[in-house]
Amino acid sequence: MTPKEAWDIYMEGAPSPQSYIDFGFLTTITSALQRRVWYYDDPKLFCNLYVIFVGKPALGKGLVLSKVIEMLKHHKDPKRAKVITATGPEDGPLIPVGADCSTFERMLVDLTNSASRLIVSVDGKPQPYSHCSLAFMLEELSSLFRQHKSEVVKLLLRTYDCTDYDYTTKHGAPDLIRKSCVNFLAGTQMDFLQEAHDLKIFGQGFASRTIWLFETQRRFSKFHIEGASAELKAKAKSVILEHIKVLTTLYGQLTYSPEVAQYLEEWYVTQNVPKEDSAGPKMEGYYGRKKVHVLKVAAAIHFSHSYTMEITMDDVKGALTLLDSVEPQMAAGLNVVGRNRLSTYSKAIYDMIKVTAKTGIRQGDIVEQFQSELTYTEVTTILFELQMLGKVIQHGSDSPVNSTYTVPI
Repeated sequence: MTPKEAWDIYMEGAPSPQSYIDFGFLTTITSALQRRVWYYDDPKLFCNLYVIFVGKPALGKGLVLSKVIEMLKHHKDPKRAKVITATGPEDGPLIPVGADCSTFERMLVDLTNSASRLIVSVDGKPQPYSHCSLAFMLEELSSLFRQHKSEVVKLLLRTYDCTDYDYTTKHGAPDLIRKSCVNFLAGTQMDFLQEAHDLKIFGQGFASRTIWLFETQRRFSKFHIEGASAELKAKAKSVILEHIKVLTTLYGQLTYSPEVAQYLEEWYVTQNVPKEDSAGPKMEGYYGRKKVHVLKVAAAIHFSHSYTMEITMDDVKGALTLLDSVEPQMAAGLNVVGRNRLSTYSKAIYDMIKVTAKTGIRQGDIVEQFQSELTYTEVTTILFELQMLGKVIQHGSDSPVNSTYTVPI
């Protein structure tokens, strides 16, 4: 079985949305590559990804994150400093992974401690190569932005671009993190995105460097989840772990054929530029950077099944298909984050009506459900806006509170 097939088997019992599962795997791949594989010469473009799962509680964000962390932490490096645990010292990780719940200061410490030095072959000659690569995995994104918000954003911009970062600790001397590289995977809820918007976090380039996965539904809902057999799951895990270990040995520059280059050029001019020109302010930056996202995701897809340094046409087309599939939800999700605080509740009310589309739902029941967050006037305003947008239909009654709402068939 291929590593991707193995991952799908390993995650078979998880009800998490498919986009979470797919991008969780791709982030696992790029985390194993670290800062050792790149496109172009000057400037180099490394393959690290920033991915954020956005969804309501219990949607399955943590299920995927925990499995990604499990895979990345498995392999140990006896050459690293020992890690002190509650049960005694252990060998350091082969792939450094940040703390589960982190602060800005802790992230700096983790990034500094991730420093690695290895011998690589350059033009057939052995040369030393050093870098600071960190896989940063957070079940809740908000834990990182509690303090030093502007510094956090500045750091994340630097580590996405894999450049050096200068910082000074509160009680220490200035320091410099050289050759940084962070793969970033986190989960969050819509409430935090509104707070992040108010803090102007989105206006500093972080949002356009990130692939936002907005989801509202699990793949399935079951009390008992069987998944693959224990034997098959163990085999799948071993395939993934062996693949990850080989990826940690790769080093070099990626190439692609003239045919792939021409395909990318035509796609960019005929498809991406028009989208960038017509996109609203929330997606304009993303489409401006989409060619970077395409190359990074193509590399992740490539190294999910190959160890060569040539990106193929299938890798590029796969990246475009995958990104295209999540962009409508990304646009819709980011567009509800802004000055209109009712927009978040608008989506929640619409989802409630959609679930009861066959029978309809009373206005009074909607008011009761949201009475702790919204006034009656705010609920009726949202319902009116949904009607104006053609998303819901009101069915009359003598009393407005007894009106029912459905979605168009």
